[in-house]
Order: sequence, then structure tokens, then C-alpha cells
Amino acid sequence: MVRWLVPLVAVSLLASGCTKHKYPVAAKSFPNQIYVRIVSLSPSTTELLAMLEQERNMIGRTAACDAPETIRDIPIMANERPEIEKIIGFQADLVVGDAHLIDPADAQKLRDQGIRVHLIEINSVDDWVDSVWELANVVLASGTASRRVDEVRSAISRATGDPVVPKPRVLIAMGGAEPWVAGTGTFQADCVSKAGGVAVGPSGNMFVRVSKEQILGWNPQVVFVSDDPQQYYGDVFWRATDAGRTDSIVGVKTNLLLRPGARVANLINAMHREMKRAAAEAAGG
Repeated sequence: MVRWLVPLVAVSLLASGCTKHKYPVAAKSFPNQIYVRIVSLSPSTTELLAMLEQERNMIGRTAACDAPETIRDIPIMANERPEIEKIIGFQADLVVGDAHLIDPADAQKLRDQGIRVHLIEINSVDDWVDSVWELANVVLASGTASRRVDEVRSAISRATGDPVVPKPRVLIAMGGAEPWVAGTGTFQADCVSKAGGVAVGPSGNMFVRVSKEQILGWNPQVVFVSDDPQQYYGDVFWRATDAGRTDSIVGVKTNLLLRPGARVANLINAMHREMKRAAAEAAGG
């Protein structure tokens, strides 16, 4: 049976009774400018800006930005690369982007025009928390940021309080017969850890091509994939892994699994639920 991971909504996490964390707003230095003409240069930063309720101030996004629905009418100002002249012409005062995706030369061109460029680099859940807080400090949205960070902390607390025993070996993959897998230093691998599993894969903070023999060596017990899981079950190699034998190759929506965006709490919560299911089935329960 093909399985798709269906995340629980984040609001359910707030009902778990977890204590909310406090963040030192007074310790942050606030900007001397209010930004009202913001361009986002990556889907993840668009989600974060929307999460911080900044859609009303956004004047540009990338063609790949597809979530949430509230950003669909915002003009496109980047395809494979940002349209620098268009961003300047629309008088953007703040550009937010993913440090992994923006060309440093493009960022410098924008800075040369007096536009503030705020880049985010997220390789772990802690990086996500820090990045949300820093972005909130720039756009004066600390109250909203605190609530959303609390949702993630609550998801982690729930997973910690209901541990997966034994912890499963978990692989994040895409590509089916020609697999790319997440390194153990990626944001996705850290989500696995926070949800109660043990991430397996190559070292590093990127997705890399690996051989099928390497995957058999890791022998994951759960595999989360960003594409159709049917192609994995149709491959004798993937069926030979523990995950394939126990129906634990699980499809996850691409923008949920691959983006460190607004739905991190949902991802951690749903990963934990799926790993609990897999552990129970493996134990015969």
C-alpha cells in the first residue's frame, strides 16, 4: 500500500498543554526603518514572511512561491534568477532570500541600490528558530514569531514525551531509481531527530546522489520521499530495505518536506506519528 504522510494542523499542538517559551524581545535591537516594500527570493522565505503576517507589505516573490494562498496575487520578480531591474524599479526596501539560492553578486547589486538584503540559512530546527526570530526583528513581528516558534517547540516536546522505541533509522530521499538523499546535517535530518528517529545518510547539509548499495547499507526502516512512493515500491531494490518490507516508504508533499518554511511543526508532528506507526507494526503491534 502506498502511504502519504498527512500532517496534523499546527493549532492542535497548542492544545497539548505544553508550557510556552518566552523570548527576550527587549534584548533585541530594533531597526530604525519600517519595511513596507518587501520582495522574497525563495519559497521558504515567502512562507516565513506570510507566517509573520507580512503579505500586505510584500510587493514581489518568485515564480516557485506557491504557498500560502494569500501570496498568489503578489507580482513575480524572480524566475531562475531575480529580476534586479524590476525589483529596483518597484522601489523595494527589503529583499529576503535563502542564502543557499541567491547569487552573492545579485545580492550586492541590490545592496548597492540602498536595498536591505536579509539572507537566511537554515540547516537545523534551531537555525529555523533563530532565523524566524531574526526576521521578525527586522519586520517588527515578534509577537507572531513567538507564537509560531512555540508551536514548533510544542511539537518537539510532544515527540520527546512520547518517544519512538526503538528509534527507527530514517532516510529522506527523492528520485526513485536514481536516488538523491538528504545528508545528516540537513534541516530535514534534524526534523527526523526532533521527531524521535535517527537520520541515516551521507554526511553534509545537502541532498546528494548515492548508490543503491549505499542505501542498502544504511537499510532505513522508514523512508520519507518528496515524490510518488509508488515508484519506490515498484523497484525491487527499495522493496529489499526494511522500509520497503514494512510498507514504510511514505510520500510527503514536496513543499512540506523540502522547505524550512511555515509548517515545521506540522512536519515534525506528522513524522513522529508515522515513525510510531512503523515501530508498532515492526513490533507486531
